[in-house]
Amino acid sequence: MEMGSWWPIQEDGYMLLVFTAVFIGGTSVFGGAGRLYGTLLGIAIVGIIEAGIASSGLSGDLTRAVHGMVIVAAVSSHAIL
Repeated sequence: MEMGSWWPIQEDGYMLLVFTAVFIGGTSVFGGAGRLYGTLLGIAIVGIIEAGIASSGLSGDLTRAVHGMVIVAAVSSHAIL
């Protein structure tokens, strides 16, 4: 039923989650390679963040802001290291 009513724009907004998971997992923005285990760990952390925001009753719009801050923190820390 869901696949019968799918629209191309239905997946908009998931790229931020994907980037967050990949960058938390240790893949460099500046080139190089990441590891699958790191990305899986990043996915788990993103899930924990979303569950924490949802269970605390905060707005859904706040999750995107938090993911953006996590990306900035991950990329900054990777650049420093």
